Amino acid sequence: MTSRNECLQIIGDISVQWSQVESDLRELLWIYIGTDRPTFDLLFERARGQDIEVLLSRIVKVKEPNQSAKADVLEALARCKTIRNNRNTILHKMREDHIGDAPTLHPKLQRAREEIVNHAEALKACKQRLSFFVAKRDEVEVADGAMESPESELQIPEYTALKWPAKCKRLDLDK
Repeated sequence: MTSRNECLQIIGDISVQWSQVESDLRELLWIYIGTDRPTFDLLFERARGQDIEVLLSRIVKVKEPNQSAKADVLEALARCKTIRNNRNTILHKMREDHIGDAPTLHPKLQRAREEIVNHAEALKACKQRLSFFVAKRDEVEVADGAMESPESELQIPEYTALKWPAKCKRLDLDK
C-alpha cells in the first residue's frame, strides 16, 4: 500500500526538479543575451520564470539564425508550459482528500515526476549543446568580405538537434 509520505516525497522531488528547469532556462537566456554574468544577474535577478520564458522565446525567434537550434529552444519552452501547469496543480490545487487517497494519487505523481525528470535531463543536454554551439559560433572571426564567400559557411559549427523525450501529459488529480 502506498503511503502519504511517499506521495509527499514525490511532490518534493517535483518541486526541486522544477527549480532546476527554471535555472536552466535562465542559463539559456544568458547564452542569448550575450553579456557578462554579473550584468545579466543584475538585470534579471527578480524576473519570474514565466518572464524568462517569454523573453527567451522572443530573443531566440529574432536572434538565432540556425533553424535546428531555434527549434530546440522553442521545443523546450513549449514543453515547459505543460510541466509548469502540472507542478502548479500539484503544489497549489491539491487538496487534503487527494493526499488522503495515496494509492490513487501515487501513480499520477510518479508519472509527473518521471516526465519532469526526463524533461530536466533533456533541457540540461540542450543547454550544454546550445552553450557550446553559440560560443563556437561567436568566436568565429570572419575577415571583411568573407561572409560573401562560400567557404565562410564552413567556419560556422553545425548544430545537431536534440532528441526530446515523449511529451508530457496534463495532470488531472480528479480523474
